[in-house]
Amino acid sequence: MPPQTPIVVLEVGTTRTVCMAGMIDDEDSLVMTGFGTSATTGVRKGEITELQYAVSSIRSAVEAASKEARCDIRSACLIYSGGSTESTHSHGRVTLDPRHQVIDSEIMAEARDIARDCTLPPDTKRLHSIVSNYIIDDTRVVHNPEGLTANQLQANMLSIHTSISGLTAMSNAVQEAQIEIMNCKFGALCAGAGVLTAEQKKAGVLLVDLGGGTTSYLAYADESYAAAGSFAVGGDHVTNDIALGFHLASVKTAEWLKTSSSSAILDNVTPTERGTIPAHATLGAPERSYNLRSLHTIVNARLEETFKILRTIMDNHNILSKFGAGVVLTGGGAYQNGVVQLVERIFQCPCIIGEVDDPKLAELQQPAAFATAYGALRLAALDEMRKGRERPSWFSRIFNKGL
Repeated sequence: MPPQTPIVVLEVGTTRTVCMAGMIDDEDSLVMTGFGTSATTGVRKGEITELQYAVSSIRSAVEAASKEARCDIRSACLIYSGGSTESTHSHGRVTLDPRHQVIDSEIMAEARDIARDCTLPPDTKRLHSIVSNYIIDDTRVVHNPEGLTANQLQANMLSIHTSISGLTAMSNAVQEAQIEIMNCKFGALCAGAGVLTAEQKKAGVLLVDLGGGTTSYLAYADESYAAAGSFAVGGDHVTNDIALGFHLASVKTAEWLKTSSSSAILDNVTPTERGTIPAHATLGAPERSYNLRSLHTIVNARLEETFKILRTIMDNHNILSKFGAGVVLTGGGAYQNGVVQLVERIFQCPCIIGEVDDPKLAELQQPAAFATAYGALRLAALDEMRKGRERPSWFSRIFNKGL
């Protein structure tokens, strides 16, 4: 029997590039077989700025995953989280024949096709067309109307779309690295597949992926997909603010301050309290002290702005009050000290860091930082199973989580 083709996903983030490989084992379980990361260069705010450097980062991550998986990786699903990604609602309505008012798969497909045929903003490309729900006779909201009777059926759809130029530049970098792109998935959708449960989605939840150059989100309300998108503000902006605020010559020193000493909230720090930047963190410069409250204020200001942008977006979608399961954070920024408390204050609801249930990732110091790639691997595996044989037991377990 020929060896199984690996399932591979690739995420080119602003600060880190991740490649994951997996396969379906003899017991019909999805197993991660390869995991590679590299520091990203040549990417800013989720967009390619220097092609040759980005290609080098991609090759490094792919080579590391290939080595661990003991296979030659030549193709992958590309994860994209560019800062110009948005979502649009549309609907498609079909009137049933009075002589045959039972909804079948063809009627459902027709309603979806009409909904999908919506006008998107210029210079954008559709990443996903996701059915939120169906409405029967303008009264009943259902998720699977097949077999039910109706006069009219409406399919409500969420289309996720992004800038053609940004996506094309990212695709060119991946192809330049000699990797064929099998398909492309939106980052927050993948992160949701990696950490969200069916119960959270049913209750209503906002997933926020805090990346280095972008903040991406995926919202569920009324048991349906409600909103998705990203904007070009991320952890790098916090780092740059610190560097400017403290007149630091090195961004690495600012990053050290952010990760080691800063907080997103101002609790329990006095106006006169001071901290010390040791010589090793200043790249050989003399040790220096700084005002700790000033550091917290800089971080708080940027993150508060970020989450208030998100709050306004949710308010504009009229779903701000519908997050019964609160807010779930993923990405490296989820581990910023005080960020969970800040989100709870801004959104007035519970907030947690998403849990990745893969044992290999759970051993890492910040597993939720890899939720996007992990969720993409699961979705890619589902795509493979939909193309192939009867769905095995692991498919049902994943599907029941609400992907």
